[in-house]
Order: sequence, then C-alpha cells, then structure tokens
Amino acid sequence: MMAYKILFIDDDRNVLEALTRELEGIFDFETAAGAEAGLMTLEKNGPFAVIVSDYFMPGMDGIELLSRARQTDPDCVRLMLSGHANLATAVNAVNKGNIFRLLTKPWDHDLLVQSLNAAIAQYRLVMVEKELLAKTIKLTESLNKERQNLQLTNRKLQETVENAHYLAKKATTSNVAKTEFLANMSHELRTPLSGIIGMLDLVLDTSLDEQQREYLGLAKYSANSLLSIVNDILDFARIEAGKLVMARAPFSLKNLAHATLGALKLKAESKKLKLEYAFSEKCPDRLMGDADRLRQILLNLLGNALKFTEQGGITLTIAELETENRLKLRFSVADTGIGIPQAKLKTIFDSFTQADGSHSRKFGGAGLGLSIS
Repeated sequence: MMAYKILFIDDDRNVLEALTRELEGIFDFETAAGAEAGLMTLEKNGPFAVIVSDYFMPGMDGIELLSRARQTDPDCVRLMLSGHANLATAVNAVNKGNIFRLLTKPWDHDLLVQSLNAAIAQYRLVMVEKELLAKTIKLTESLNKERQNLQLTNRKLQETVENAHYLAKKATTSNVAKTEFLANMSHELRTPLSGIIGMLDLVLDTSLDEQQREYLGLAKYSANSLLSIVNDILDFARIEAGKLVMARAPFSLKNLAHATLGALKLKAESKKLKLEYAFSEKCPDRLMGDADRLRQILLNLLGNALKFTEQGGITLTIAELETENRLKLRFSVADTGIGIPQAKLKTIFDSFTQADGSHSRKFGGAGLGLSIS
C-alpha cells in the first residue's frame, strides 16, 4: 500500500526527538530542524501527505513556512504545533496558513495520533477527488458528440466534485463535522456516478466496434471502482463517528448466503474459481438482525478473497458456536490465494491497509474492506 508520509518541522531538536519516540512505528515520517531545513526536505523528499510545523522559529515563522509549502504542494494537509497558541495565533494560522488543525505543546499523545489520522484521511479524500476528476475528463474525451447525455451527466459530476472540494475546505476540522459533511455528500457523489454507469450500459448496448467497446468497458470498470471506494470511505466515516444505524428485521440466513454467493458468481467464473459454502445443520435459518449489513460484510470478505485468488476456490463456512445465553455464529472464508504473512495479521484490519504494497498496486482497492467489516 502507498505510504502516506508526514514531515515534522521544529527548531527544537528535543521536540523532534520526543515526536520520534512517540510516533515511530505508528506513522511513516521525517523530521527537519528549522524552517529552511524543512523547505529543503520538502523539495528533496516530497511530496508529503501531512506537514506539521512549529509556530515560532528563527528566520521564518510557521505561517510563512506553511504558506510556501502550500505553493510547493497544494494537496498536502498542514498542521501547526505551538507552545504559545492564543486566539491571534489561531486566526493567523487559519487565514494565512490555511491549516487543518492547531495543536498545542505539550501535546496529548492520543489527540496527536487522532489528528494525524484525520489529516491522512483528508489527504486521501483529496486524492480520490483528483483521481475521480481526472478519470471523468478522460472518459469525456473518449466519447463522441452523439453521447450528449453522458457528457451532461459528466459535467454535473465534475461540478459536484469541485463543490465538494470547496465545502471540504470550509468544513470544521473536527471529525464529527467531516463525517456529517461526507454523509450529506453521499447522494451528490453517488447519483452522478450511477448516471455515468447507467449511460455506459446504454452505450454498450449499441453498435460499437471492438476498440470503442474496449474503451467504454474500461471506463465502466473505472467508474465502478471509484464508486466502491467512495462507498467504503463514507461507511468508514459513519462507523468512526458511531452513526452507523443497525436495522432489526427477520431474514433467512440460507437465502442471504445463497444470494451473496450468487452476486459474486460471474466474477468467480471469469477467473475459473470454485465458489461454495458450507452450512452447519445446527445453525438456525430464521434470524433477527440487519441482513443488509451482514451481506455487506460477507461481500467484503468474499470479494477480498476473490481479488487475491488466482486459482482454486473460495469457501464460506457458517457454524454455530457453543454459548450459554445467546446465539453466536462464526462466518469463515477460506481461499487458495496468496495468503497473508504472519507478521501482517495484526494490521490487515487497520484502515487504509493491505498486507503488501505490491499487492495493493496489483490488485487495487482502498484498504477499507476488512476495516469496515
């Protein structure tokens, strides 16, 4: 998976050493002693996803430094760490430095880690928006004038993305506010994407030559991939804020498992993989709960297995565990894929994480499926 680098800039080496002790092994970061060293590191080793600067430094204060860093890399998320923070400092930092958050010295470890994770999530959102915009423009250029309806939908999507970027800058820096913003934007982001996918389906049903069909097929695949990433990020944000509502309704476990496997059948057949499930006789069929969320979890687990399996098959096993007072089921997914190194087992359920960077580039994905599940 791509490493999201952080750059800490402070003229006090004791501060940099303390940050290194606390954050080593948690984040991928570099340190620079002073403003000039920070700018040189940014130019030499950038880009960085997040830059954290001290406010008071000789020769150049943190506001000027972050302003120059923004000119070098406008996508980086900027934070300020100051031992003399007051209202004037905060106003200048926001208005002139356009910072994401202002933290005080001495810092709280948990708040610092939470703020850095939030900054990385913000950087990822910007990258998704830029990728979405770039792919949308490329799709528009590949279609001819007869696809006017598709071009109109695409322009609306571009306007929505630009509006989302504008609103994101104005949104409050708290995690709760960003989560509410993402939830409010879900309809705006999903609707144009669904329109593009639907329009592509209509175009694919017309008379096309092989090259046109190939280009449109790639465009549809890219649109579906982006929609999946947007959905994962939105679900992750709701989970983090504790706003994911679980429904409670009766459903058939066997029917749900059968339908879930059916949704992945074509993909499995295209890779010549066996897709099957084993249902313990002790398991009850009629259950009460949120069938849609359970289906999403199973689709994430099975889809992940399909992604990383090139031959053989995938098996879903549902078994009842022995408990005294309540029903407890175990859902197991086994595959014949590339496997996971023992050292990576503790991190695969972390957000934006996959077992190996090379696999992330080969197989794609945002690294959120297991975290959401």
